[in-house]
Amino acid sequence: MVSLNAKSYFCWDRTDATKNKYSSKGINKSLKLSKEVYLNVLFGKESKEFVNSGFIYKDKSMFSYKMKKAGLVYLYAKRKVENNGFSTTYLDI
Repeated sequence: MVSLNAKSYFCWDRTDATKNKYSSKGINKSLKLSKEVYLNVLFGKESKEFVNSGFIYKDKSMFSYKMKKAGLVYLYAKRKVENNGFSTTYLDI
């Protein structure tokens, strides 16, 4: 399991790839993210940007939109991440 923050995670089954489960707050599910994307963010220490697109109804008209979003972020601001990359501890405030 890779968990970048509270609502961004990827769980995988080593024996059956159809049982993989992931969540990514604010990113369209149609992007079909993979385990490698989450691992690259975690160990590469670079955020991953995505383009969300959709439709919005405003003033009796329908519009399409595209919006860039930093969807997967390696930085976890609520706790300090240890040198091993996955253990956390309290913040020294």
